[in-house]
Amino acid sequence: MTYSGWIDPKGGYLNTARRLTASALSSTGEARVGYALGAADAARRSLAFGPANAYAWVTLAWAEYAAGNKAGAWDALEMSWRWAPESGNLSFMRLLLSLNWWPEADAGERVRIVEEARMARVTHRAAFIDEMQRNPRLWTVWRLIYEIDYPKEQEK
Repeated sequence: MTYSGWIDPKGGYLNTARRLTASALSSTGEARVGYALGAADAARRSLAFGPANAYAWVTLAWAEYAAGNKAGAWDALEMSWRWAPESGNLSFMRLLLSLNWWPEADAGERVRIVEEARMARVTHRAAFIDEMQRNPRLWTVWRLIYEIDYPKEQEK
């Protein structure tokens, strides 16, 4: 087996983190926290093998968010953006998580969220449209994008 340095051997820790994060997000109470803490630990172990793995960072971000650690989640999300700022593959996952900060986001953070939405709209169109029907924050972001991309002509 050749070790690439980008992911943990055979992806074991990262796969565990993904499974536990999914379990956390579909659970409540102590079970949610337990799954989320296990997911965060597995994601950190994966990152020890490849700290530039943007997917592992976004997985850690979701795990931290599920555990109730919003500051840790945002920090991990920023690391994912740092290592892969324009990743279409990660855009939808990062967008859905970042929308949780929309109400308190500053102007710079909102620009980043809007840009992530632009990318997700293109690379994950069907999922984007489906989620827009359920998520009022995504609808708000979409309206901003639409108003910027398709401005009304000024009346003379």
